[in-house]
Amino acid sequence: MSYRNVHISSAAALVLSLLGTAFFAMGRIMFGAGGWMVLFSLPVGLIVAVSLIGLWCIPVRSAKERPYKTFGWRESWAFIAMTVFLFLAGFFIVDGGDTQESVKSAFTVFVGREALELSSILFLLCGLGVIVSYIVGVVVAVIGRRDAAKERTSLSGSAD
Repeated sequence: MSYRNVHISSAAALVLSLLGTAFFAMGRIMFGAGGWMVLFSLPVGLIVAVSLIGLWCIPVRSAKERPYKTFGWRESWAFIAMTVFLFLAGFFIVDGGDTQESVKSAFTVFVGREALELSSILFLLCGLGVIVSYIVGVVVAVIGRRDAAKERTSLSGSAD
């Protein structure tokens, strides 16, 4: 991504998003809010990681000056939004344990058990944010790839 003379590597965007996925999958443990939800978050985190790698592989743009994969600003913002929503979802995910002590999230560790319902709602909103930002990222990446292919075709057609 290039925005106001700042270049962000697409590999760095992928690594950052995968770190967000790892935090979603296991980050609750850092705050003492482990529990049965890990049986949900680990498989979902693996699915999200594979999906992120798939999204990362879509934009294959080779600029004349730069022979490496570049993301446009729209794809980069989709990756950033996904990363933020993944971190927040990992922070707000509530453990659905069978005891009073195991029903908590990293958020409720800081603010108390009275925020349990708020934490659940925020988790659902962040989960929705992950899904929406992923869909936006895929759509933008596919449109960008298609436009780049049209541009290459028109350039090679005009050179004949």
